Order: sequence, then structure tokens, then C-alpha cells
Amino acid sequence: MRFLDLTNKQLSSFLEAMLTANTELEILYLDQNYLATLPDTINKLQKLKKLSAYHNKLINIPLSLYEMLNLEELNLSANRLSSLPNDIALIWQDDAINEVKTF
Repeated sequence: MRFLDLTNKQLSSFLEAMLTANTELEILYLDQNYLATLPDTINKLQKLKKLSAYHNKLINIPLSLYEMLNLEELNLSANRLSSLPNDIALIWQDDAINEVKTF
């Protein structure tokens, strides 16, 4: 499976089993749920190009997200993020990621 849309499924947690069972994912939508965090093992989705977790309750993002070198688009807008780490630009440099939305 390369595409998974879990938008508006009233999720409050993201099961680790979903990650190990879907390592071929390229696009993942987690929009409009109740997620407070993403699992540290999100980096198992090494082929992921687009991750959208718009309108959840995220307060931070796991450091393992920075290891996802194929990620091109990340949408974390409408969450409870107060800031992003200062070194985010160093991790995703050279336009490796095309778009980061956090507001």
C-alpha cells in the first residue's frame, strides 16, 4: 500500500503496528483527529514523501521525523505546536522538503 488516508477517524493514538505493516507508504493523511503525538518509530516509513497531520492536538514532533530523508511535504498546521527545533533547516536542507506548514 502506498497511500493511506486516516482523516477524521477520531484517532487519539497512532498504533506502532500500522508502521511496521505499511513500510511502503508514500502518502499518509492523519488529518482532523485527536493525536497528541506521533510515534518515535515514524521513521520506519522511509519511503514516505507526504505526511499530513493537519488539525490534531500535536504538541511536539518526534526527532525521528528528521531521519525521513524522502519526505517532501509535511503539513502540521492547526496543531498545538509552539515551535519547531532550530536545526530543522539543517536537517532538511537543499530543498529536500518542499513545504512545511505549521500555522
